[in-house]
Amino acid sequence: MNRLRLYSRLAARNMVKNSRFYFPYLLTCIATSAMFYIMGFLANNPALDVMTGGTTLGQMLSLGVGVIGIFSVIFLFYTNSFLIKRRKQEFGLYNLLGMEKHHIANMLFFETLYAAFISISVGLLTGILFSKLMLLLLFKVVGALTPMGFYISISSIRATITLFALTFVAILLFTALQIRLSQPIALIKGGQVGEREPKGSRVITAIGFLTLFAGYILALKVESPLDALFTFFIAVLLVIVGTYALFISGSIALLKWLRKRKSYYYRPNHFTAVSGMFYRMKQNATGLASICILSTMVLITVSTTFSLYVGMEDIIETRFPTDFSVTLKDASNEQINQTLADIRNIVETNGQTLSNLSTYRMLSFSVTRQGNQLSVDVENTASNDFQIFYALTAEEFNALTGESVQLSGNDALCFTSMKTPFENGTLQIGEMYSLVGMLDSFPVIQDEPSLGVDVIGLVVADETALQALNAYNEQAYGSEESAIQGVLNFDTDGSAQDKRILSSQITDLVKQPVTYSYIDGNGETQTVTTYVAWMSAKEDDRMNFYTLYGGFLFLGIYLGAIFLMATVLIIYYKQISEGFSDQPRFEIMQKVGMSADEVRQSIRSQVLIVFFLPLAFAVLHVAVAFKMMSQLLGVLNLYNVPLYFICSVITLLIFAVVYTTVYMRTARTYYKIVSGSL
Repeated sequence: MNRLRLYSRLAARNMVKNSRFYFPYLLTCIATSAMFYIMGFLANNPALDVMTGGTTLGQMLSLGVGVIGIFSVIFLFYTNSFLIKRRKQEFGLYNLLGMEKHHIANMLFFETLYAAFISISVGLLTGILFSKLMLLLLFKVVGALTPMGFYISISSIRATITLFALTFVAILLFTALQIRLSQPIALIKGGQVGEREPKGSRVITAIGFLTLFAGYILALKVESPLDALFTFFIAVLLVIVGTYALFISGSIALLKWLRKRKSYYYRPNHFTAVSGMFYRMKQNATGLASICILSTMVLITVSTTFSLYVGMEDIIETRFPTDFSVTLKDASNEQINQTLADIRNIVETNGQTLSNLSTYRMLSFSVTRQGNQLSVDVENTASNDFQIFYALTAEEFNALTGESVQLSGNDALCFTSMKTPFENGTLQIGEMYSLVGMLDSFPVIQDEPSLGVDVIGLVVADETALQALNAYNEQAYGSEESAIQGVLNFDTDGSAQDKRILSSQITDLVKQPVTYSYIDGNGETQTVTTYVAWMSAKEDDRMNFYTLYGGFLFLGIYLGAIFLMATVLIIYYKQISEGFSDQPRFEIMQKVGMSADEVRQSIRSQVLIVFFLPLAFAVLHVAVAFKMMSQLLGVLNLYNVPLYFICSVITLLIFAVVYTTVYMRTARTYYKIVSGSL
């Protein structure tokens, strides 16, 4: 019992004595546990069950819980390594004075116990106190009504305690294992590891250049959102590997090159800065690469989500060109006219006026293309190698475009979004069509071209030709055929609330469920419920869009704040560690004649390189990723590239200000340490 009391007192005294290192570490643990609880609280909040789009928002926030959980474990291990590295001399001294390694482990147990108790309890208390505020902020961003009352998430409390308790246990075991496998002399010299001149590896440098170049090429060669989706994670992985490899080995080559430049190197401030970094670059490089990657994550995460939120109305107008769109499956002109008459009656009954009306019939289904031949292969159209085929009669085309096209027999006009011509001016899909002209646009296509899906539009002579295409479609797809659709697009002059009331009434009019069964490829019977008519309304979907993209913005800022906190803490620990390592060197330099001003200039030179090299690489990463991220935003209906550029520049400027502020603060702390003021 006395020994346990001794270990507990030693642990408490050590934490107080090393408060300069422990305090930021505890703050980090408290912040990450609080943010993990808050994200879990938001993801499981009952208020999401009663809001429009709440299910989607909850799934998005649950993804954020996973990201924060994984990041927290990795980051706490990383920051703990800085703490333990600085204290290895202390552990070695304890060992030399007669304290056995298991005694040190017992002391570490109490230190970890105290840290875990403070971090989890204060973190949960902080999370609970700020959870309501974050919920209000989330609902403000997504435009939802603010829920009343106060709620504590028991499941999130359990998850937070479990995750961080297991993390602290793993940290304790890992640290104890390090001490057990180390010799006392190695522990005492642990803070000076890396003083030997590093040898840059040409293999690692080559790997760095090749992987970074390959990642850049993948990002720059993206031509469509679908390509971006498939290559995004590969490109990110390549860039991360390349960044770490170049910082670890390439930075040594850079410092060697600076050392060979006599006009630069043989100056007091440059000499001490370059030589100081050179001998510890293996340790510096990992931290610098981590800062670079985290900075890139902050910039991309915040800029993309900010762009989506700012461009919300632009997205909605692109996605919904009219207030209402009603689609009738397998519709004749008589059915379209009858549905239009019923809709007019509902609109007039509600005291509104129908305007901007367009009605048409079209056929649409998936095809594969070989030369000038289009065919239907159900298995292949489920893959990425397919096109969307649209067909209109000349009469419908003229009504939509105001043109006066005249066609007869198997004559046709053709449009292809990929601008790939058809051989010999013919196109075969069931029958052979003679293409009398190519169109620059097609009036009924949706957003498939922006997603990188080729769209082929065909204007045929008359109803007979359209029915022939539909017969080919029915033969190929069977019960899954698309059928000829009737579309009614129109606006009304009422308020947003009036349009929501209209939407409900028109939906009740047209939406009729149909259930059918079919045998799938495994011989099993599948039952599908579809509708012979359906409707989309801009005002109904507006809330869904605000919930989705507001959730993206909230999650982006939330994750960006965590990544920024990690960046700042890594910089802080790095500068503190470097300061204590450099202190003896600068003392010697001052004893041999270096003035205080020259010390300050040398520190400024070193810190500038250490700080702004990662930022420069992060800006380069963001610039190269701009094209890919623009394409990915197209998947979410944002095609306004100038807006994304402006948001990226604003995000970069704000981040640069924060980054520079951190630089100035840590440079001052670094100078105080090396000058002996601390």
